[in-house]
Amino acid sequence: MKICETMIGKRLKLSKYAFIIESGFGYIIYSSATGAIIKISEKQYEDRTRALLTDCDDIIMDEDDDYIRVLFDSGILVPYDRDEYSYQRFLYEQIFAGDRVLKLTLLTTRQCNLRCIYCYEKHKDEYMNDEIFGDIITMIEKYFKNRVYNGVSISLFGGEPFCNFDDVYKFLLEVQKICKENNCSFACEATTNGVLVTPDRFEKLIRVGCTNYQISVDGVKETHDKHRVRVDGSGSWDIIMSNLKYMKKTAHIFKVIIRTNFDEEIIERAEEFYRYVKDNFDDDRFTIYYENIKKLGGENDKKLTPMSTVEKMVANISISELLERNNLKCELTESRSQPFGQMCPAIKHNSYVVDCDGTIMKCTLSIDDEINKVGKITDEGNIVFDYDRLSKWMIPNCEHAECRECKILPLCLGRNCVNSVAHGNDFYCNYTAHEIELEEMIKNKIN
Repeated sequence: MKICETMIGKRLKLSKYAFIIESGFGYIIYSSATGAIIKISEKQYEDRTRALLTDCDDIIMDEDDDYIRVLFDSGILVPYDRDEYSYQRFLYEQIFAGDRVLKLTLLTTRQCNLRCIYCYEKHKDEYMNDEIFGDIITMIEKYFKNRVYNGVSISLFGGEPFCNFDDVYKFLLEVQKICKENNCSFACEATTNGVLVTPDRFEKLIRVGCTNYQISVDGVKETHDKHRVRVDGSGSWDIIMSNLKYMKKTAHIFKVIIRTNFDEEIIERAEEFYRYVKDNFDDDRFTIYYENIKKLGGENDKKLTPMSTVEKMVANISISELLERNNLKCELTESRSQPFGQMCPAIKHNSYVVDCDGTIMKCTLSIDDEINKVGKITDEGNIVFDYDRLSKWMIPNCEHAECRECKILPLCLGRNCVNSVAHGNDFYCNYTAHEIELEEMIKNKIN
């Protein structure tokens, strides 16, 4: 029996997380609580949708009314007596507290083969050695044996995670083997600059189950080679493009997120860049993601000029419109418009960052911050936690009045960035700007 059949004759209301967006063809209805997007273009439904904006206090579930049933099933209409804020808290506990996949982000090295102008890390010749890799493997085996987790998801990070490729590859082979022996799930992804993912290495990574990649390409060759330079000062565009084009030629199942860190110069040439992407990577396995360049504590911060909040919002909307016009799939719109899609991984009970020396952390942006060092992995594969520090990252942050009334609370549950809260900073969220930006991006997606 469908849930709506138990609601026949019951009173409904418009969800506080529903957006009714006027468009050139009629209306777009979106729910941040479910991620549902409904296009309304037929006259009879346009009139009823318009009425929801002014009169939504007398809606009754009618089993013969397809319009009402669709809106209910999509989370646009909800039971009249539902406390939606509490319901979102409940869903979080149901979904994430019950997640039994161990998510490990490994800083396989602090070193990198590039010197990007906005990088916040201090590059050191420190690498995860066989002993630490072995401790992680022992830990995974123990968790599986004790049925704490039924799967593991590895995210390779750095520095550049493939600077010590052979050691990383050997580790992944072993983890893949352990997962098969224990009938547990295994997934692997990498955040990499793409320079070292050469064709022969890509083939090996696919065989070992590393099938998801985030690779930064900062616009056209001229802007990219200015931002993402090698240690010797030369550009990295040509080798990255060569590697990406090889990936595309294969028949493998994989996913590449082409990430762009933009500033005003990159924005000015965005149309040229995304036309290049369209011409060369018009493939469902390639998606787009973009962020503005930020000051994140690196030595070059004083040389950076980040955009203002309004400038970023305008740029985000402009890029989303450009991507839709070129029929390019946008990871940003897809993921960030879904429930919990803007939630920081650091808040999750099963998500940890492992430094190359075995230190356990929660955040990849504060890797040298003492507050972020919440534990240490032992030779026996156990984690010794500093629970006082760990608790700073795990405390819910959606009790503020702004969160309780925010229309996009289901996207982040007040946990967009836990770093600031862990450091005791006052809560701040420009939720009005986020709502406007989200509406415009959804309009661009549907129009």
